[in-house]
Amino acid sequence: MKPSLILTFLMLFVVCRIPVSIALTSEEIAKKALDAAVLLVMVDANGEVSSGGSGFFVQPNRIATNFHVIDGSAGGTVRLVGQEKVYPVERIFAVDKKHDLAILQVLAPGVKPLPIGDSEFVEVGDQIYVLGNPLGVLEGTFSDGIISAIREVDGVEFFQVTAPISEGNSGGAVLNAKGEVIGVSQGVVPAGQDLNFAIPSIYLKRLVNQLGQEMLEMGIEQYEETRFTDAIKSLRSALRGLTDPEKRALAHLYLGCSKRGAGDSEHSVRAEFKEALRHNPDQTLPPRIGDDHPIFKLLLEKVRSESTGQLTITCSLPQTEIWIDGDEIDRRMIGTGTFSVRLFVGDYSAEGVYEGVSRKQAVKIEPDEHEKLYLELPPIVKHKPPSRASVGEIIPLALDSISREKPKQVQIHYIIYDRYEEELDRGNQGMLLWNEQPTPSTWIFRSELPSQEHVGKIAYFIMVDETRSPKSQYHEISIFDENRPEIDVLEPQNAAKFKIDQPIIVRARITDDTTVDEVRVHYAFSEFGSSKPSEESPSQPLEWEVSTDTYLGQILIEQNVAGYIWYYLTATDEGRNEGQSNVKQIEIVKPGEKRSKRRLNDKDDKGTESGLHQGIWASHGWSQNVLDQRRFVSGWDRGNVLSFSYLTEGKGYRTLGAQLDYSYQIPDNINATVQWGPAMRNGAIAFAFLGGIARHKNPDSGLFEASHGARSALDDSTQMTPFLGASLKLFPLDTVTFDIAGSMKLRSVDTLSSAESTSIAKHLQHYEIAVRVYMTPTFNLRLGYGKWYLGNRGNTSAQLGLGVTF
Repeated sequence: MKPSLILTFLMLFVVCRIPVSIALTSEEIAKKALDAAVLLVMVDANGEVSSGGSGFFVQPNRIATNFHVIDGSAGGTVRLVGQEKVYPVERIFAVDKKHDLAILQVLAPGVKPLPIGDSEFVEVGDQIYVLGNPLGVLEGTFSDGIISAIREVDGVEFFQVTAPISEGNSGGAVLNAKGEVIGVSQGVVPAGQDLNFAIPSIYLKRLVNQLGQEMLEMGIEQYEETRFTDAIKSLRSALRGLTDPEKRALAHLYLGCSKRGAGDSEHSVRAEFKEALRHNPDQTLPPRIGDDHPIFKLLLEKVRSESTGQLTITCSLPQTEIWIDGDEIDRRMIGTGTFSVRLFVGDYSAEGVYEGVSRKQAVKIEPDEHEKLYLELPPIVKHKPPSRASVGEIIPLALDSISREKPKQVQIHYIIYDRYEEELDRGNQGMLLWNEQPTPSTWIFRSELPSQEHVGKIAYFIMVDETRSPKSQYHEISIFDENRPEIDVLEPQNAAKFKIDQPIIVRARITDDTTVDEVRVHYAFSEFGSSKPSEESPSQPLEWEVSTDTYLGQILIEQNVAGYIWYYLTATDEGRNEGQSNVKQIEIVKPGEKRSKRRLNDKDDKGTESGLHQGIWASHGWSQNVLDQRRFVSGWDRGNVLSFSYLTEGKGYRTLGAQLDYSYQIPDNINATVQWGPAMRNGAIAFAFLGGIARHKNPDSGLFEASHGARSALDDSTQMTPFLGASLKLFPLDTVTFDIAGSMKLRSVDTLSSAESTSIAKHLQHYEIAVRVYMTPTFNLRLGYGKWYLGNRGNTSAQLGLGVTF
């Protein structure tokens, strides 16, 4: 850099008093912290070491640490990290047991204290550094980490940090990235990993301020007792602990008065008064000095006129917050709308903030001058756009412009994108003022964005009176399409027949509000049975027939055997909406071969293939029930059985069914059965598994007399018996089905029949043989005979049923 440029920069720095903030490196923070860190060794009344820990200087000759480090000790010593000299602890200056803090007095001149930061502004994730003496021997250990959590226990706040804190670290400093103390190491949870805790510095600052306040009160009392020399010492000590500006201003004021009483020059008194006004420009003489003091009153007002000035700020909107910051004060809000404040001479920045919009202006305070500043805020736009709109929808927009005067022009500048983020169009349009105004400073504008024909988005910003909103205030509206494409399969029709190696052409008409991206045909082949396509099934795209809404493609299957193809179509539009057609079926046959299976109901054209029977049945049965108890047979009872079932079965098809049997009169019993079987390659035979549960109740007829004259009460309890079984199905003809079924109990239910108690009937649930004859494509007749074993009954049953297929 040229010398002239360096000189120019230095002159600007001196004249304009530009604050420069240089970030500290971890090495710089460690150096400053280590110079103020100490190792503590505490002893009991016998001179034996009772505890140890860490600490750091917060004021000249004063060290902060944990209270539990010094609790119960009779004395101790401290040693600066990296040095040999040992300093005795002169006294415990202050303690805060609730927050585990203590301040010790040690005569160790020349040590620069660490600054105490504001722990109120600490957030989770902030970078921190921990300084301490792990195990009491690894002195000067400096480690980094972050604030992992902020917790509260019994009204006390704690920082959880990731930097390691072990035994001996207690009382050490926890610093932020500026090298300020924001916490005091307090302890670690032994059972946890990285569960280290620190006490926020706000409690330490309060303790230090408490000491400063005590010294301030002592200094004021000593001044009133005309003990000016003692008052000067106490007030200087108070200034080392006080952080509140008004308290510091009062301490400087009494310090100046004490110096006058001790015989110091007027120049020394004026210097203290000036420092008092630096902290509080409105500082006046307190009653304990006398606001009409013949010397101090005139001197304070003279210093005030030489070192302070008045500033009045007026904003265009009365609700505007007024903020001030500068060399002599930190950023703070002083009022709203219009406000006057007295400031120490120097350069300041005044800012008006309202609804996220601000106006900032520099101002220089001259001695005994009254500066007046007017902050005109730009128009404030309050606008909440819709997040999305559909294709073809006109998009209404509204916004509020907040300003002292009505805006002359409001414009929307927009860019239209497709769904690939490619720009389609751009433009701008004005917004019209609505005829209602809710407040004197609010102006409502309305407009409509053009409807869109494609899926994508509209990005726009708002310009009010040639004041463009920043790029970060771009608004976006997504344009979407919720309507699914509609698919009309033109060919092949359902149940069409194709020869082996004959091309299978697929043609469909697609209807959609937006552009169709892709149309595909999904298909699956099987020699027999049902094999509907799945997501893993092969598929082929269909091509768009130019100038039409139809798509054309082909099913590509290489096979040399006859069978069936199931297929469906999907169509996806530019809005990622997908439509799907119904599943359809076509048949593949060998050249010159007639269709291997005829349709049972061609007249109704229901699509039911020969050999596939699906329907519902209702049956009625008659049963003979034998009652046996203690080897005495009482006789035969008659009962009735109602059955309702749903079933799908047939040659080369899987079996699926459910049945409910209800036996009424004597006794009341209910059986629920489901069955399932896979499709078999041999179409004339099928196998199915069945299972269910039987609810049976023994007769509730009171007492009966056996042949030998004995009387006995019958058990009328209800039992639930689960069972599993299987069935074998035979299809000798397309219109005839034989069904042989049987099942076993999953838990044994003893019968009362001695003849059956030792037989397999004790474990059987039922067996049955039935035949179903399809008399017409719609109606069929079912005959069945078998036996059910329910509790103490063996029910022999014959059934006659009627079914309807579909």
